[in-house]
Parts: sequence; C-alpha cells; structure tokens
Amino acid sequence: MKDEYESIMNAIFEEFFDVENIKRTMGLFFNRVNNSFVECISTILTCLCTTAVNLNFTEHGFCPFKNEPFLLIPYDKMTAKQLKVIKQALCHCDASKNFLSCSQMGMGASIFMLENYNYERRLDTSLIMFGLYQLVKSSKNSIHSKLDVYSVMIQRLHKSVSISPESVLMARKLCLEHANVENM
Repeated sequence: MKDEYESIMNAIFEEFFDVENIKRTMGLFFNRVNNSFVECISTILTCLCTTAVNLNFTEHGFCPFKNEPFLLIPYDKMTAKQLKVIKQALCHCDASKNFLSCSQMGMGASIFMLENYNYERRLDTSLIMFGLYQLVKSSKNSIHSKLDVYSVMIQRLHKSVSISPESVLMARKLCLEHANVENM
C-alpha cells in the first residue's frame, strides 16, 4: 500500500505541481482566495513553500494544504489527467480505509488521507518562484514593470522563507529557459 500511495503522490505532483502545471495551479489558488480571508499573495507563497502537500478532498475539490481550506483546486477546473489522478487517490483511499472524514464548518465534508503522516512532501521552492514568474509575466499590461513586481514578491518570500541559493539558481534557469527575462 505504501508504494501505491507514493505512486499517487508522485502523480499528484506531476499533474498539479510540475514545470508544466505550476502556473495553472498557482493561478487557481490566487483566483480562489481573492474573496477569502487570506491576506495577500505573500501569505499564499509562504504556505506553498513551507507546508507539506496532503491528500485532502472536499466535495468541491482537492485541497492540498490541510490547514488552508481556501487553497482549493475545484474539480470543474481540473484537466482530464488531473481528474484521473484524483479518482485513483480516492479509490486508494477507499481500498486502504486509511482516511479520516469530517465535516467542515460551512464548507461541507472533507476526506483526509492519514498516510500523509508517513510520507511528507513539500513543493519545490524553485518551481513556486517559476510559477510566480509565469503568472506575473502573463498578467495584464497595466503593470508597468513586471520584472520589478516579480522581484518585490521574491524579496518578500525571502524574508519569510529560507530559500537555498540552489533553488534561486534553478528558478532563474527555468525562467530563462521558458522566456526571455529582458522582454518582460
């Protein structure tokens, strides 16, 4: 069962949090919290960098961060591949019976897989910085200096999270590989 759980977690990371999907996933998080109590983008970025990903499902979507119910990826916004991975996770949950179900105040029901405690995995900080870069770069033209906005957000992230020099270099490499930074 442990191997199956690890396989599911690898598929979750591949379909939601890899180089090809991080921008879309982060965009969904930022759009979902516009009308919530989360105070700002910096708070979300800090959560993404410091909190382990969990398999937590509500009736509305996948909530990868147990204590952040507003950071949710709605089922109706998922791709077919993402939905397939979610179904696989739920089937594993049903077969293993290693889960906790509970009600959430005003938010319906939640299923939380208990195997998360044995297999803790966090997002790659360089991918989070790269996802932020992609979101800022693709934002509306009303921002005069997108590179400045990105730099300020990264500086704020550095103040709240310890980021290794290797992660910074990897993020820079990803940004350069996927777009020409000078043309921001």
